[in-house]
Amino acid sequence: MRLFRTLITTMLCCAAGSASATDFKTLVQQQVDAGPLPAPKTIPYTYMVSIDLDSRSGKDGDKDFQGAYRFDPTAAPGERTQLLGMDWEDFPKDMRKDMERADNSETPAQFAEDFWCVTDAADLAVMASDSVTVLRETESEAVVSLSPDAIGHFLGGDSGDGERSMPKKIKKRMAAELTFSKPDLILKTSHIWLTEPTSVKIVAKMKAMDFKIQCDIAPNGLPYFSGSETSVDGKALGKSFQAQVNMTISDLRPN
Repeated sequence: MRLFRTLITTMLCCAAGSASATDFKTLVQQQVDAGPLPAPKTIPYTYMVSIDLDSRSGKDGDKDFQGAYRFDPTAAPGERTQLLGMDWEDFPKDMRKDMERADNSETPAQFAEDFWCVTDAADLAVMASDSVTVLRETESEAVVSLSPDAIGHFLGGDSGDGERSMPKKIKKRMAAELTFSKPDLILKTSHIWLTEPTSVKIVAKMKAMDFKIQCDIAPNGLPYFSGSETSVDGKALGKSFQAQVNMTISDLRPN
């Protein structure tokens, strides 16, 4: 009987603890009231970038690419990228253009802005709004969905301006699930996908789009963007195309 009473007491204590755990929306509001944690302005590490590309296009044929390089965001322009057993010309043209811009033009603050998975004031405001719905949560994490407006925010704004902005028609047909740890509200994973085929400006049709990102903890205890999986399937000007790009950031070392 004593063992039985002990088990009952333990179960009641655990149940009470679960019931008293702070829910996601309350944690978000507490963080809004306290103010967001300041995001680092620099990256105190060099890191490995690994890329795996699988592309199929009726126009350009098939492309498969695997490559890796080491990046030092604090090095002088032109000296940031250390290629590993490859030449610049080995990288696909669009990828090489982005790499060369990062190596020569961007600033350490710009690198830090994309590197850290830190929630800023604008993100907190969206998370506290009705645009975010809690799907399920435990004491240790919460999974939430986003409205189209919130998805537009997390994809880089709703203005529709800029060379790389996503068309509003696409954004409206995207769905999203984000997983946050509790109680620290650190983003663990994000999954955004196209819910149905969508035509864009009559010359292109997107059959499928799927974006996944993952954040891990850096040696300094802060969350950083550690990987992504991107896949697209569509048709433009009568030509079909499919592409999948996986990227990982790993092997962080003090610089």
